[in-house]
Amino acid sequence: MEQELYARLAGPVAESGLFLESVVYTPGRYARLTVVVDLPAGPGGVSSDQLTDASRAISGTLDEKPDAVPGSYTLEVTTPGVSRPLADERQWGRAIGRLVKVTTGEATFTERLVAVRHGVAVFESREIAVGDVVTAVQEIEMGKGK
Repeated sequence: MEQELYARLAGPVAESGLFLESVVYTPGRYARLTVVVDLPAGPGGVSSDQLTDASRAISGTLDEKPDAVPGSYTLEVTTPGVSRPLADERQWGRAIGRLVKVTTGEATFTERLVAVRHGVAVFESREIAVGDVVTAVQEIEMGKGK
């Protein structure tokens, strides 16, 4: 069901200027449909207006086929937040200018990401192939206004 919903919602989300990251349905007495959206590329954040537009587009699309999600549920449209692991080059590109904690097979370091080019993450003092990274997560910087 989640794959079908993803396919159904990707277009309307893109039309609102965002990228559909994931769709997760949690069944149960208080069923929830969580739709995670993000900017398609580059640094920056999703504005509240963009999130509102995407929510309306998603709701409208779901209303067109009411049986796409069984029973009653709560729709949650959200962004991935800074704590999500960086998995693909698009997500790495969204972290440009931020501190990123990286773990490879040999070391762990935290450094500001300067660029991402052709599968290589460029930091202030080193470059590393994205494929060599075991985990990478943005670090929260208090008081930076980012």
